[in-house]
Amino acid sequence: MPVVEAQQWVWTTRSRIADAMSWLQAMQWSVEMLVPGLSTESTMPLARVMARLSEYRPGIEYLARASGVKERTVCNQLRAWREAGLIAYVLKGGRRGKLRWASRWALVIPPMYDRALGIVTEGRGPGRRMVRVVGRAGRRTIARLARLTARKRPTRTGRRSSRVGPARKRCRGGVRGYQELSTAGLIGFPPEELGHGTAAGSITKETDKKPRQGGPGKRNSYQLRWALARDLVHRVPWLARVDVARVSWVAREVADAGWSADLVVAWLDQAGGDVPAHVHRPSGLLKYRLAAAARAWTTPERRARALEQWRDSRTAAAARHREWDQAADAPPSGPSAEAAALIARALTPADVTHVDDQEHADDLPLREDGLPDPAAMTRDQLARIRHEISHDRNDLEMSAIPTLIAFTEDPDYVRALYGDDLVDRAQHWATSTTMKLTGTGTR
Repeated sequence: MPVVEAQQWVWTTRSRIADAMSWLQAMQWSVEMLVPGLSTESTMPLARVMARLSEYRPGIEYLARASGVKERTVCNQLRAWREAGLIAYVLKGGRRGKLRWASRWALVIPPMYDRALGIVTEGRGPGRRMVRVVGRAGRRTIARLARLTARKRPTRTGRRSSRVGPARKRCRGGVRGYQELSTAGLIGFPPEELGHGTAAGSITKETDKKPRQGGPGKRNSYQLRWALARDLVHRVPWLARVDVARVSWVAREVADAGWSADLVVAWLDQAGGDVPAHVHRPSGLLKYRLAAAARAWTTPERRARALEQWRDSRTAAAARHREWDQAADAPPSGPSAEAAALIARALTPADVTHVDDQEHADDLPLREDGLPDPAAMTRDQLARIRHEISHDRNDLEMSAIPTLIAFTEDPDYVRALYGDDLVDRAQHWATSTTMKLTGTGTR
């Protein structure tokens, strides 16, 4: 019966915490009992690596590299161990933004191992300990498991010679050359003069290895990917919160092709198109836009030409922005004649009615600020105003309504004067005109 996920933590588990050697014995016994998911080829090498750790907080990559198995096998084994009650979570790892941490484990022994071998424990909870073993069969099994899981020392091949002779050549780290030590040099401390002189009883032989010329070494592909990813994270605004490792993996194709950060930014500006206001998965957007980059700009000459064009376009854009800034900083010259006429039409009570007969204009009641008062108007006066502006309208007339709303800062007053239907139509006309002018409403 596998252990459920709620009982896979150290404070909820039914197993007991054990030392590394006792845990290895329980692991070997579980493999022999054919516990699902465990095998001799994968389980025991991985368990030996885990038992050697001082703190059971390893990463998946380290376990795979140290045990010689694949990372997927490591994940499957850890899941099988949790379900068998052989390990328990102390801290569950994960990833949040740029922070990543590994899981921390506790080595535990399941209750089925104690029952099968007749082990009597004392205490309660995961901290209980073994006090004795009942039965000779259980003691023999524990002794056999101890022999199987004992640390195996490497055996020496070849017989040790009884005659004392000169030691073999051995390489010393940090010292150029080999040291041939006599028997006197093998006793006591190593010679003090290792690199600059010859100690007593030693002979130094310089190798033919030439020193490396000055300057940093050539970067490998992984270093190039990380360097490109760091530059992109700093330069592209919508990649600012993405992990560098993820960007290096997404941009690995262009990095291996020798692309620089300027070239990637140029491709994103020229061939990528507009960026949405809210990017939910920046790494996915980067992968989509770089899908055809390496196949489009294949030769170094074409990349250099595209990069030069991109820089020229940025220079021209910067010049245009400087002209706009100079025009914005210039002293105001006053509104144009058309704008002045528009504001005058919106704020003149007689022009709001659009009637040529002066006696009709003088009949409109006015407020203290000089604007028509819709509350004091009759139903016929309101109907005449709305009828004339709706049937004899043009662009200048319709734009006067939004201008009047902006001037008075009282939309309720304008709606009371012109009606909801006419105000909505005027606002819709103004919005659609703005969209056409900016290019967002074109098809």
